[in-house]
Amino acid sequence: MTLKPDSRDRHGVRAVERAFDILTAFSDAHPKLALHELAEATCLPKPSVHRIATTMIQYGFLRQDEEGNYLLGMRVMEVARYATSSSLLLKIAKPVAEELAELTGETVLCAEVDWRDRTVLVVDRIDAAHTLTVLSPVGRHSHISCGCIAKASLSGWPSDTAGRIIGQLNLAPRTPRSITDRARLEAEVRAARLRGYATEQHEFSIGIVGVAVPVMVAERPIGAVAVVAPSVRCNGKKMAQIGVKMRELVARAHQELDEPAQARPSAASSG
Repeated sequence: MTLKPDSRDRHGVRAVERAFDILTAFSDAHPKLALHELAEATCLPKPSVHRIATTMIQYGFLRQDEEGNYLLGMRVMEVARYATSSSLLLKIAKPVAEELAELTGETVLCAEVDWRDRTVLVVDRIDAAHTLTVLSPVGRHSHISCGCIAKASLSGWPSDTAGRIIGQLNLAPRTPRSITDRARLEAEVRAARLRGYATEQHEFSIGIVGVAVPVMVAERPIGAVAVVAPSVRCNGKKMAQIGVKMRELVARAHQELDEPAQARPSAASSG
C-alpha cells in the first residue's frame, strides 16, 4: 500500500522521535542498557527498539559490547564536539574559566541556560588541582532551581523578569539547605545582581559551596561561569574574594566581545 505524503511525514517524524527516545534513555546511572531495558525506558516494543538501534549502530550513534548491551557510540562525542565549538558562551567564558582555574585551583564550570524550558546544561568543566574535587559532569542537564549558577543567570535579568521566571520554577529540594521559597530566592537573586556575583552553600550538594557570574549577550543572560569547591577549602571570605575576581574577569570578557571590529588592528595595518 502506498502511503500518502502526510502519512509518510508522520511516520518519518515518529521514527526520529523514537531514535531520540533511545538516545536520551542513557544517563550517568545507566551508561549501558540491554535490549529489554531500552524497551522499558522508551515504552517501545523490543522489535522496534532493535530495528532502530541497528540503524543507529550503522551510523555510529550506538554500539554494543560483547554481551550485547547497548552503549552510546563515538559519533555522539563527535557531534557534541561540534556543538561545543559553536557555543557563544564558551567563546566568552572559556578564557575566564581557564584563568580562574589557575588562580583558585578549584573546579570551574561553564553552563548554558535554555530559558524556553528553564534548564541548565553544563558545557565545560576544568577539574580542581586538589585531590578532593567536585563532580559535575559535562553534559549534565537539570532544571533551574537553586544553586549559584541558577542565581547568577537569573540575576542577569531585570528584577521583574527574574521574578516572573522564578514564579514558574519548580523549586524541588536537593538538600536540606536548598532554597524552596520563591521570595527567598528572589531576595538572593537581587543580592547577586547588586554585588555582581551569586553564591551558594550546601544548596545543590551538602559540603559544596560555589560562586557564579552571569554571562551576557545583548543584555540577555545566556548562562554562567562558576567556581565550586568543598566547603572545607572555601569559607565565606574566600568565596567573596573569588566572586569579585570573577566579576572583573567576566566584565573584561564582555568588553572585549563588544569592541567594534574596526577598533582592532587589522593584519594589514599591524605590520
